[in-house]
Amino acid sequence: MWRAILIWVGVCVVACGDSTLRWSDPCGGRAVSIVVERLVRQRVDSLDLLFVIDDSRSMGDKQRFMADALPTLVDTLVAEMPAIDIHVGIITSSLGGHGADACSKPEENGHAELAFRDGAEVLPTYHDLGFLFWDPTGEEGGDTDPATFASKLSAMVLAPGDEGCGYEAPLEAWYRFLVEPSPHESVVVEKGQAVLQGTDEVLLAQRRAFLRPDSLVAIVMLTDENDCSIRDGGQYFFALEQVDENGAVYHLPKPRAACASDPNDPCCRSCGQGPGAGCSEALDDCAEPLSNAEDPPHLRCFDQKRRFGIDFMWPTDRYVAGLTQFQVMDRYGNVADNPLFVDLVPNDSSWGVRGPDMVFLAGVVGVPWQDLARRGVDGLPDPKAGLQTASEMRDGGTWGLILGDPTCYHTDGSCLPSDPLMRESVAPRSGTHPITGDALSPPGSPSLSNPINGHERDLFDELQYACIMPLPEPRDCAAPTADNCPCADPNNQDPQCQDESGAYTQVQRYTGAMPGIRELQVLEALGDQGIVGSACAAPNPDTGGFGYASSLAALGERVVEAMGLSCLPRKLEVDAQGRVACTIVEARTDDDCEAACAEPGRRPFADERVVDALRQDPTAAGTSCFCELEQLDGRALQICRDDASADEAQLPVDGWCYVDAEVEPPVGNPAVVAACPAGDRRQLRFVGEAIETGPSFIFCGDIPTCR
Repeated sequence: MWRAILIWVGVCVVACGDSTLRWSDPCGGRAVSIVVERLVRQRVDSLDLLFVIDDSRSMGDKQRFMADALPTLVDTLVAEMPAIDIHVGIITSSLGGHGADACSKPEENGHAELAFRDGAEVLPTYHDLGFLFWDPTGEEGGDTDPATFASKLSAMVLAPGDEGCGYEAPLEAWYRFLVEPSPHESVVVEKGQAVLQGTDEVLLAQRRAFLRPDSLVAIVMLTDENDCSIRDGGQYFFALEQVDENGAVYHLPKPRAACASDPNDPCCRSCGQGPGAGCSEALDDCAEPLSNAEDPPHLRCFDQKRRFGIDFMWPTDRYVAGLTQFQVMDRYGNVADNPLFVDLVPNDSSWGVRGPDMVFLAGVVGVPWQDLARRGVDGLPDPKAGLQTASEMRDGGTWGLILGDPTCYHTDGSCLPSDPLMRESVAPRSGTHPITGDALSPPGSPSLSNPINGHERDLFDELQYACIMPLPEPRDCAAPTADNCPCADPNNQDPQCQDESGAYTQVQRYTGAMPGIRELQVLEALGDQGIVGSACAAPNPDTGGFGYASSLAALGERVVEAMGLSCLPRKLEVDAQGRVACTIVEARTDDDCEAACAEPGRRPFADERVVDALRQDPTAAGTSCFCELEQLDGRALQICRDDASADEAQLPVDGWCYVDAEVEPPVGNPAVVAACPAGDRRQLRFVGEAIETGPSFIFCGDIPTCR
């Protein structure tokens, strides 16, 4: 068993993610740095797919939409990647009250552990480990029939139900399951402070079983509200406190005056805190806490800094770092290795460690599908054209349309999303959709006056909808068995409950979603690793019904692309012999290093400076010897660059070469890199017994030496 580590020595010329390591040596008084960057492995043969399902009271219908679409995803993955094995797990967005009295029921805290129960029923999972396993070879005892696998998965997506915590935390849920180095077991409040206790050994065992070190990881969040990932520990739990010591409704202290004009002002603080150095209290109104109209408990996660003077939630940077950085902070404030990028079970048959380019996050969240769909010839959103890719969203200005800049508070509205439906607000909004031209409609308007969200509502304790979509079958909210139904109040003014005449009824005909701002912030920051879908799905062009097939199709396409051929985004300089100035090294765990480096296409590598730099990365930790993979030349180089007729392992030469179809004349046969996207049709090609199958590092040029 061996682990391949690619080393290009000198100056990195390929964008490979933020995994830079530096080694310095006095070198006669002159410091020398060797920069090591991780390069994506050539091919991936396993997928770990994690669904984060919002299980709050409005989610039952959306869970059914997702369950109905899953067979399409399974068919896509199985058809496009017949040899790929897949782990699939489900966790919920419910993380309890973080020490507050909210969400104190057992069903309101999933602890970010794998959810494999439907009420009292334990659903069948792979070896009772809590997740499903698609096993294409049938050798490991997993599922081999696509229909059975899809049916089991659909049942697991429906199992969470809609009795979970109403303060949804999908971001923190997947972070705790996949990333948090030391997840806590419980929270107690001592002397007004939330204290994290114990270590969740159940979660850690599930993580070790579910997460392979060398798999591609894809996370799918399904939620219809903005994320509310409250910080753990300290007094942040007060954000979710419901009842005070006298049994009355608890309300947070008022914000200080500076918050009204600029929540980013250092003097914007809570009246429960001191005013801050250099801040005047002259305009502060701190005598009483907020009123029920100012602080309805259902809106504790909305516009926190302006309304309360404190942001109680984890910053979204935490979640971007969790999917891109090799080290993170644990709950004790210590720097720790990110579990996503280490081998959690180093002595098993799996080896190698993924890089950030093998981690994807998809969000099916509150955003109109009209904002995400590609445009037709008439310039309007076309559901038949599919959803925009990350690059299309970036280049076409979609992020400004749906997100704006949530960290900015300019009073002129310049930081807000240009789509008024994506502006979080309690008060009714106005404006016109910039793509469709549909004007927002005031409360009480006829049914579907605005075809995207129906119309605005006149409430004090709920946010306006970003969008609504029809239910396949109307739901009678007056029925005794209709739990958590938004139309139960006969005096509602909810567009979900309007019939064709415009009358508000106790029959739910539509389902809605609020703007998913925090989820979208993370997805934007991830660039090509982020995939955005709408919780208010587009109509299916084939059936006319609504569902999440387009969102899952976008995920499936991106996963299939990522698990195939690895392509280089920048060119390398080629000399007259067709070679590049690169050294490639594999790190191995063999006991007999001499024999290992005598294998075809290899030779010993002994530069201790490079080895020392390499060992700083978790991928190479514990490796015993290092072999250089040979760059081919002469006739062998020609075969490597030009023969596209056979699989790389079947070619009669052992080593590697560089192929580039983006230059004229091309370096090698363009057919070798035909599967790469336009602009990135380049590859380091490993052939014969030098096939590279593990994680890698990259840097090119001369190894620095002391003169």
